Amino acid sequence: MRCKVEHPFAYLKEKLNYKRTVAKTMARNELRFDFNCILYNIFRASYLLSKA
Repeated sequence: MRCKVEHPFAYLKEKLNYKRTVAKTMARNELRFDFNCILYNIFRASYLLSKA
């Protein structure tokens, strides 16, 4: 189970450069994290569709 969770977070850290929070408010940090999750899902979906 752990490896299923670690891969997306490793991708967020390395490819999307989300190693630490730099925004001034918690709302901005949450927004940035949400957008990074959306980007990960889009990239993952396009990768899976290209393999099919």
